[in-house]
Amino acid sequence: MNQNKKRLTKRLSLVLTVLVILTILPLGTALADPSFVLDGFKTKWSRADKPVNDGNSSPARSWLWGPEGFNPPSGTTEPYGDSPGGVRTVEYFDKARMELNNPANGLVTNGLLVRELISGNLATSDAGSTKRRAADDIPVAGDPGGNNGPTYASFQRIATLNNDNPSPDRTGQAVNDTLSKDGTVGNNPALGSNVKYVYYDSTLKHNIPDVFWTFMNQRGNVYLNGGLQANQPVLGDNPVAPWLDAMGFPIADAYWSKVTVAGQALDVLIQPFERRVVTYTPSNPAAFQVEMGNVGRHYYTWRYTASYDLPPAVITPPPDTTPKTKGCADLPPNTANVPISCGPAGMQFLISKDSMGKSEKVSVTPVDPAGNAYGSTIYTTQGDNGRLSALVDTLTQYATGFWTYKVKGLTSGIEFNVYIWLDPPATTVSLTVTPKTGTLNTEFVFSTVGLKPDVKITPSLRLPSGDSATAKAYYKAGPGGGFFDTIRPTRDINPESYRLKGVYTYSILYPGGFVSVQFTVES
Repeated sequence: MNQNKKRLTKRLSLVLTVLVILTILPLGTALADPSFVLDGFKTKWSRADKPVNDGNSSPARSWLWGPEGFNPPSGTTEPYGDSPGGVRTVEYFDKARMELNNPANGLVTNGLLVRELISGNLATSDAGSTKRRAADDIPVAGDPGGNNGPTYASFQRIATLNNDNPSPDRTGQAVNDTLSKDGTVGNNPALGSNVKYVYYDSTLKHNIPDVFWTFMNQRGNVYLNGGLQANQPVLGDNPVAPWLDAMGFPIADAYWSKVTVAGQALDVLIQPFERRVVTYTPSNPAAFQVEMGNVGRHYYTWRYTASYDLPPAVITPPPDTTPKTKGCADLPPNTANVPISCGPAGMQFLISKDSMGKSEKVSVTPVDPAGNAYGSTIYTTQGDNGRLSALVDTLTQYATGFWTYKVKGLTSGIEFNVYIWLDPPATTVSLTVTPKTGTLNTEFVFSTVGLKPDVKITPSLRLPSGDSATAKAYYKAGPGGGFFDTIRPTRDINPESYRLKGVYTYSILYPGGFVSVQFTVES
């Protein structure tokens, strides 16, 4: 009986890869344990899923890994440059992949599969990857075919893949954002009436809803040391964040989507994490409303299907006769106000433009000198005139040369490009001001580079009279170690009697030192 049930489970999992296991595994049904490549993989699987497999999980819950393991076509290993011999042992499950990168330490990890599926970057080592077509035809949830729900590629413009696309802290707010298959973000307050954000992850800066937070921190019986132990964190044994090993950090907020499940269109809440996708289907039975997506099965299909390979270019373009940008002096003119458009990689710069849509979401997408587009960051315009003030970070690992930032209003459709030039990153902390001489109504622009990423800093200003003013709160450098600031005396120096002609000194105090620069107000 059990063997027949196991064969049925395996057959269905291969064909209907995204249907809930509840439909083929009634509560109380015991299955034979799957086979494992390594004992460490068996221990990892058994903790959460052996009680589910044996039909005695308490309380009842869905799979963390899945009922069956399966191996790569080549056997039990996959190439990985940082593992001994250039290969690592792996085993796939419906929900994820187990990995042993280094047999010497025996540490079994859980692959960052969702990052790869969304970005199209197949990891070949800790820092290396091979570019493939992103999983743009594999639904994140629901039926594999006839499904108009979002694919992994649908998350490209909103996911944090390169320290981009952060979300503000929305703790306590309703979860009512929506995502369509083409990546369009919308809003439906009715869907979020019973779900709210309860946790903000400050690492990648995304929010987690209550339904997922409860699931990630659930306690129940787990299989340890040869037997069941009650009232244990189910997803892992990390005492601070039991969910972190299984999930990784959230790489986007949660979005409602219309997903086809068993031929029926349902409202499903979806959130991608680095290692897993988690879904909430209100119409499911209570124990199975929150489930892990079939990321392992989806990734296996993506990795071992040749249609996702990017073919080499075979079309030779006509000769490019346009002038080449060789340096800062050759930059094309910017149609937006960009006070600083040249500097070392890691600097911050500002994009300002009026007459966008009021309270409009605006995407800013960097394109490197080789033409590769990076993830977009979303900004919101301010004021009745739809003013865009986008403070943009660059990173020290960015290539030097000519960068294009594509700016698009997501409602108005207004599009324009911004051009900057990046030099090699700064090796020491330095501060510049532009211009060095001006009037009381001049906006003086300050750029600090070479700081440590996200370090706390304090700006100060010394007036020609000798009086000084220091910021009451500290600021933070950007992720590339840059800091951008402006001062317009008529706007920022109060009272008016302090707006003097003469030499001003602007300083940045940071842990271990300070830098200063002087500018002159002539009238």
